[in-house]
Amino acid sequence: GVAVDYEEGWNAAAAAKLLSTLRRALGSKLLTGDAMLAANTDWASLYQYVDRVNVMTYDMGGTFDSYSWFNSALYSPSDNITWSINKAVTQYLSAGVPAAKLSIGIPFYGVLSTGNRTGPSQTYVTPTPTLSRVLFSDIVANYATQNDTYDPIAHVPWLAASARWINWDNPQSITEKIAYVKANNLGGWIIWHLGGDYLPALTPKHPLLNAVKMAMQDPLPPPTELTATVQ
Repeated sequence: GVAVDYEEGWNAAAAAKLLSTLRRALGSKLLTGDAMLAANTDWASLYQYVDRVNVMTYDMGGTFDSYSWFNSALYSPSDNITWSINKAVTQYLSAGVPAAKLSIGIPFYGVLSTGNRTGPSQTYVTPTPTLSRVLFSDIVANYATQNDTYDPIAHVPWLAASARWINWDNPQSITEKIAYVKANNLGGWIIWHLGGDYLPALTPKHPLLNAVKMAMQDPLPPPTELTATVQ
């Protein structure tokens, strides 16, 4: 099959032409499309051409928000101003994308914020911090992850330091994301990227991928209410 990752210069009309042409050429072979967070209304008509709409639910916190937030939060705060997996899923479902065709993105990396913020939900001030990706394997090697704080809203861990903070996904948050997919009958998930999960000195050597495997084997969890407000 074919996986389409069309981000730069996104144009819904061009995407429709590309995906419809690929659909005819591929027949019954697999066709998937990676979708940006705010493109839900575009995919309301595009989903018909693909087997999965893979919403890239990572890089969701940034200086485009009014305050610091997480890379891949499961839920948004009460004001719903920031992105989360639940907010993105709710918007895509409301746009008409079938749950069975909808997949979420799971990151095997975290984000380090260096500057004047030391945690989530802190209002940005000038100059805004610098954000950089850090692979999960490097986070485990270089940070005291055993001392993390597990956020009760975002359902991901984070650590604070002087004028900086880092947040990432660990086996617990990965398990909760897989459970969310199963509970809401979504199509599945994509991962970016597998190389960030290789820790040869540990058992298992791929702790995040192992968490995915174990969560897939669990009984179906109870339904999870989709509570994000559609904006």
